[in-house]
Amino acid sequence: MAPILIIDPGHGGNDPGGGSNQYWKEKDLNLQISLYQFQRYQELGIPVAITRTKDQTLTPEERTRLVLESGADYCHSNHINAGGGDGAEIIHSIYNDGNMAELIGEELQKSGQNLREIYTRTLPGDTNQDYYFMIRNTGKVETNIIEYGFADSKNDDIQQLRQNWRALAEAVVKAFCRFTGYQYSFPSESLKGESEPVNVFPAKQSSNGAPLGQTLILPAEADSWRVYPLGVSPVKGNEKGLLKPAKFGGLEYRIEGTTQPEVYIIETADYGKVQIYADPSTGAKVAQGNKNSKNQQTFAGHRLESKVDNLRYYNRPSWSDAHMVNTIDKGIGFPEIVDKVKVGKSYQYKVKNSKGSVYYLTANPSYVRVL
Repeated sequence: MAPILIIDPGHGGNDPGGGSNQYWKEKDLNLQISLYQFQRYQELGIPVAITRTKDQTLTPEERTRLVLESGADYCHSNHINAGGGDGAEIIHSIYNDGNMAELIGEELQKSGQNLREIYTRTLPGDTNQDYYFMIRNTGKVETNIIEYGFADSKNDDIQQLRQNWRALAEAVVKAFCRFTGYQYSFPSESLKGESEPVNVFPAKQSSNGAPLGQTLILPAEADSWRVYPLGVSPVKGNEKGLLKPAKFGGLEYRIEGTTQPEVYIIETADYGKVQIYADPSTGAKVAQGNKNSKNQQTFAGHRLESKVDNLRYYNRPSWSDAHMVNTIDKGIGFPEIVDKVKVGKSYQYKVKNSKGSVYYLTANPSYVRVL
């Protein structure tokens, strides 16, 4: 029997997704939510399929082909948002009435999540086509992109996603049953989990501790290259700033995710984490693996740990006692390296803690390790 519904855990494999933070990679939380829903629909006797059941790279073409060839009438495309907002968002096609999206939003609100927006979006310059490929390229399948909350929310989304992800996933199941007329019943005890589940998959890494990924190479011939904030359309007028590849003989950046085909998430020294459009027609190239570069070092975005006890860290690039904040012991560290700076005759790493506060500490490999 062909499934009536297919679930798509967004991102995966080499694409961690932009809705990531110190607690989770978006691809992993998307998969956890999706696998729970997959089991719930099976429990309810609803014919269901899923695009991936593990940490797997799927190109946009592979992903949409799986949806199209499944024979399903409906698709949940599960995601975690980024860009500093708060609350759930549901995106539906310009060619459907949005009634399912409305029910999903209603049930998410009942589960305790606030609803930020339900909307459609079209391609720039072509109002007859949906903007997002998962909606545009899945044919007659009614696809809803469900953003369960923001990974960088200043309000309660992070806590909600860590503690109540099952309730949010269940809300979508309930909305689907209401829309299609399938009989709904509460989940079995085996799927309820703990009263306050915090079962979020950790960030997956390769065997040598380096995040799996690719490198974006910007050509030396390019005088400037626009970069865009997360959470906006990467089109002219929305740019956050300009990179200068020609000035440095080309630039290389570790790819941390994608927001749509040929639009990548990278970390830059001047603008932080941004989107960049890099279709092959622009002259940009994507290489497998994380390459060394004088312009974007492979330590950027990695975790830093102390190898010794009583390692000092500072509130500015300095070795002075007056600027020392505190010390950390062996095995303790900071979740994100931002940059490497020269202080006197030595170097320090510029790092962030889980709250976003910036500090500095030695870059000497005798005292610290990059993970």
